[in-house]
Amino acid sequence: RPGIGLFKATARLLGWKNTDPSAAHGEQVVSFNGVDVKSATWQQSCGKGRCLLKLRFKHEGGSLTQFIGFKDTDFPAIKAHFHEHFGVALQEQEVATEGWNWGDVVPLEGGEQASKELRVMINGKLGFDVPVAELTQVTVASNTDLNLEFAQEGAAVGEDVLTELRLFIPGGGDDSGAISAERLRQELQQSAGISAGGEAMLTVRDIMLNAPRGKHDFEFFEKSMKIRGKTLTYNIRYQDIGRIFYLEFGKARLGGYASALAFGLNQPMRHGKTLHSWLVLNFDGEKTVPLGAVSEHVWKNIGVAKADHKQEFMVAKLVGKFSGQTIIATLSEFREAHPQKEPGLKCTHKAQQGLMYFSKKSFIYVMKPVIWHRYSDIEAFHFDIGHLRGKSFDFAVQLKSGQVLEFSQVDRDAFDAIHKTLQKHEVPMRGAERLQGSFAPAGARTSTRAAAAARNRPATRASSQGAAAAPRDEGYNEEEDEDFTDEGDDDGDASSEEDLEDEENTAAAPPPKAKRPRRS
Repeated sequence: RPGIGLFKATARLLGWKNTDPSAAHGEQVVSFNGVDVKSATWQQSCGKGRCLLKLRFKHEGGSLTQFIGFKDTDFPAIKAHFHEHFGVALQEQEVATEGWNWGDVVPLEGGEQASKELRVMINGKLGFDVPVAELTQVTVASNTDLNLEFAQEGAAVGEDVLTELRLFIPGGGDDSGAISAERLRQELQQSAGISAGGEAMLTVRDIMLNAPRGKHDFEFFEKSMKIRGKTLTYNIRYQDIGRIFYLEFGKARLGGYASALAFGLNQPMRHGKTLHSWLVLNFDGEKTVPLGAVSEHVWKNIGVAKADHKQEFMVAKLVGKFSGQTIIATLSEFREAHPQKEPGLKCTHKAQQGLMYFSKKSFIYVMKPVIWHRYSDIEAFHFDIGHLRGKSFDFAVQLKSGQVLEFSQVDRDAFDAIHKTLQKHEVPMRGAERLQGSFAPAGARTSTRAAAAARNRPATRASSQGAAAAPRDEGYNEEEDEDFTDEGDDDGDASSEEDLEDEENTAAAPPPKAKRPRRS
């Protein structure tokens, strides 16, 4: 466990209590029954004179527990206590100090999955060992390179945590019995429970992923799903999936697709030097799973009717069933409030166009990068009237951590849908009233423009004559009524007098003289 604490052993129990304030988020107390201890090992391999106590337990699914930080002088007292009260002999493991970076891989030890270890021996001494239960991903980078990834649990301040280890295994393993990178990968995946053993319940090919980008084949098993790319294969355990979103793209059809499934991973998937905390699977909405490709047991287990055998529905139901996560859909109230009835908000983040979706407790932005935050983590949505343009506006999301996320090119007609959704779920907003005041409903803007055009339009001569012939009140003052315009009457009278004067002048004027012919 992260942090520093106190180790205590009595005649019946042993345990550890956290005393490190910087690791308050971790587990505070750990205790075990002494009769459950199967074996105990002591190693002087933690650096700075620190030693390690490693315990294996008897009970079913037995685990391996390590306590680090003992002094070398603690060995005699712990050895005597374990022998007297627990009936266990504390063995001292000799550790290699040659400093070599090569050794021999020994067969995996431990009868139970949780107690197995990958051990590398150097000259008969322990070089290093890795608990198999802490592995989250095992991949073959090449024919000779094996990449190991570990669970990223929290660490106390100032502590280092091993997240990745790469082993070089020479030779292709053609000889019978010789170890190879591929063979060791299979053994480690099976021992760690991340292998996709047996027959796949469902196989879906050519699913487009946003990151790592490209089309991949998905194979779904009871405990994990296997993702096969062109060069690498990944195994994702269902227990590492923390949340599932089903997202409809609507008319936007990002990338030409109709919908997507977004899987939030508790243990990020590593691709090269990049960690991916989200997997976004894109679907065109037309491809289906052949009915004969899925057994009757699977149909009943995931609760999908055969009439709804589209790929996205099958994948969502299957992953939701085995991961125990609820499939989160977007809010229907946002769709109803949107003028175009779109399920998502079209916007841009860091020059990448995507869609933002609102749920009851959080929002998510796709495509790349994927951004997800709970409303409880948000300080406020900021709307600035200075970022208002002709047909669009910008807004920013300020998190309580101080980070600010900026989104631009939002259609101004969608503001009311955003405002109503955030207001209903009590998400803080700043500047929304000022921005809303600068917007006028489309109908009001149209009627206002029509009225202004009617007031400024010159009256026709017929209407002017009608207006002149109509009776008027003697007390009616035209100059006091600002809405009244008499430009049409004045223009009509003036133009008539000018036309008459032009006709008279034209009649009185002498005809133009004929031109004389030129003399040749």
